[in-house]
Amino acid sequence: MKENYLVYLKPGAVNWDNYLPILSNFKNNNIDIFLDDLNILSQFDINNYYHNIFFKIVNCYYIKIDSKIYRITKKNIIKVYNLVKYFSFRRNIYKQIYLKIISTLVKLNIVKIEVLKHKYFIMDINQIEHLNSIVDIKKIRKVFILRHGINIFDRKKTRNKSFITKLETKYIKKKRKYLLNNFQKKIFFFPYSNSEHIFYKENLKKLDFDHCIIGIPKHTKGWLVKSLSHIKPKKINKYILIISRPSNQNYFKNHIKIKSIGNIIKLAKNNHLNIVYKFHPKENTGVIKNRIKTLIKKFDFKKKFLFSEENTIYLAKHSLFNISFYSSVCLDMVNLGLCPVEYIETNKIKNSDYAKNNLTLFCNNEQKLKKIFDKIKINSKTINKNLKINYNSLFKKKISIAKIISIIKNEKS
Repeated sequence: MKENYLVYLKPGAVNWDNYLPILSNFKNNNIDIFLDDLNILSQFDINNYYHNIFFKIVNCYYIKIDSKIYRITKKNIIKVYNLVKYFSFRRNIYKQIYLKIISTLVKLNIVKIEVLKHKYFIMDINQIEHLNSIVDIKKIRKVFILRHGINIFDRKKTRNKSFITKLETKYIKKKRKYLLNNFQKKIFFFPYSNSEHIFYKENLKKLDFDHCIIGIPKHTKGWLVKSLSHIKPKKINKYILIISRPSNQNYFKNHIKIKSIGNIIKLAKNNHLNIVYKFHPKENTGVIKNRIKTLIKKFDFKKKFLFSEENTIYLAKHSLFNISFYSSVCLDMVNLGLCPVEYIETNKIKNSDYAKNNLTLFCNNEQKLKKIFDKIKINSKTINKNLKINYNSLFKKKISIAKIISIIKNEKS
């Protein structure tokens, strides 16, 4: 009997971009997916080429609903997805709706399971302590770690470390005792860069783990070519792309987000450009749409303002200017020949991890945003060339997707 790999998909669809180039190349249909929250299904868009693959390459799905685990076959997952999408609208599914979902699961003859029997896992390290609620961790043989975010860790011996480095250090140190007690010699890290590898090595002392630095899988030449082949000419041209994120972080509160979007609208208006707004999978689309409609009216914006859930690479390829509210997808822009801009209207953050490493252009006020826009308009090719040099220096070790899969399979044999 074949043993499938279980992909623990959390925080959700945001993992999918980095996992997909690897998972889509597995053969023999031996990938299962675990979702610890039914709402994660609502983050997927079946009409999105990349998300649609989620419903094709997986053997079966395990979903936790109200502390119980349900096994859903590929045949039934679309029915459950449609039901969740209908009820959720990106909002929390409340108890009464859970009951309707569960009753549907029973009608579909979906199996309730007490504990999973998988021994090989692919997941983000931030979720590893949740495994003991779904599996006997003593029977786990190997956990392959792939982060959903691409972090540029600041390893200087200084108090002035970036907030991301401080945050990650805090998370990892909390997990260290749990990892030492339960996962000695069971962890295989796939760091994206040497900097990431050293960060884990320094913060997980005494944990015996294997690793292989792989670069960023979705940036491998073969995958980029495949991704770009699905890009069709946009119906809208000359646009600024806003790559959004939820306003639920200390550094990115709702009032900061709205002010930032308002300033981008003014920039687009003054330069006669359209805007395409890319939703984050966890964003409440209804609420943000209403707030943006108010801003459009306030600034008398007459050009097109479109909302989209398409893949970022798809949307960015034809954009004139792209702005993200602090997100690792800005690194995708470098590989597309574009100049990524990170913008948060706040004086609390003077720079970002990516900008510190000369991978992006960063600004924290409207005046700097205008200056960067003018700079890119005049000299985009030179700017991208310099960013690409820094990118290649940081992610200098890259291995093929076939090699990554070979490592995973060899560890299992």
